[in-house]
Amino acid sequence: MAWIASNILSSILVYSLRTLIPYSLNVITSLLMLVILVTLIGWAVAQSTRQINDFVEADYASLVFRLQGFFVEPNLYAAFLTLVAAMLYAWNKVVRPRLYWTFMGMGGFSIYLTFTRVAWVAFAVVLTASLLRTLRRRPLLLSVAVVGLVFVFVFATMGNQQGQDSRSGDPLFDATVGRITGLFNTAQGTGYTRVLTIESALSDLTTTGAWWTGFGLNGYSQVHDTGVTSWAAPYLPTLWIAIFYDGGIVAGVSFVIAVTLFWLASRRSRGTIFFASFVLLAGATNNVWFAFPWVLGAIVVGAASYVTATEPPGQKRAAHSRSFALTTP
Repeated sequence: MAWIASNILSSILVYSLRTLIPYSLNVITSLLMLVILVTLIGWAVAQSTRQINDFVEADYASLVFRLQGFFVEPNLYAAFLTLVAAMLYAWNKVVRPRLYWTFMGMGGFSIYLTFTRVAWVAFAVVLTASLLRTLRRRPLLLSVAVVGLVFVFVFATMGNQQGQDSRSGDPLFDATVGRITGLFNTAQGTGYTRVLTIESALSDLTTTGAWWTGFGLNGYSQVHDTGVTSWAAPYLPTLWIAIFYDGGIVAGVSFVIAVTLFWLASRRSRGTIFFASFVLLAGATNNVWFAFPWVLGAIVVGAASYVTATEPPGQKRAAHSRSFALTTP
């Protein structure tokens, strides 16, 4: 509860200091990149020596180490980096282009090394939006980038349908191919476990009549001593079910409304990319309290205020006219 309260209070504090963000964002991003560099070195050391350290986690399904940085597990680190990338996208008028793309490279490579597939997809959304914005006047380069992303998507879908299992002898390559080809696989592995867990949670809510009240904070782990499979921990892997399971319909609907209000307040700063990433990440990883989405969301909303304050007077009048037209009966 203390962690939840600290996140909420931090988001309020960050938004109240939003006028300082344009002057500090480049410095903060640079410092974060130094931290990312340290974690990447830690992963390289672990992978080369085959010795686990504080920056990695051994993957049970392959011979590679998953990067987790200073977080408790890789999925949370991947979610955090993806949301930071989406936040920087909203502040594109402030972040220096070279710094932005350097972060996209280092952050993107780190997200890859977490082997968190939903973060791969979410980061691909941020990257595609960034490429569309940057390369819109260079159609050839844009076409190459988009074709590459489409190829990965098709490769994942075909691999899932054919059920092929590739072994090249390179653990990193094999783990990558295995994750990509299993991206949409819900018949086995992690996808299958998540489907069973969600079905179990919905069954608990229905059979006990707990839809209105829920089971309390971290309720699934309290109701279930073991996971639905021998390798699964007893926790809900999706926030959108967990919020209803823990707090019932009132808490779930209130949470959805809160996220929607955040999104509406950020639309003028291209905050849609951030909240689309959050919705996607929260669908497969319960990251609401441990990946700082509220704090980053407050920074994104602050970007909307910055855009409004710095846009030319003509655009302000046009925006005001559109708003007046929408609200006039």
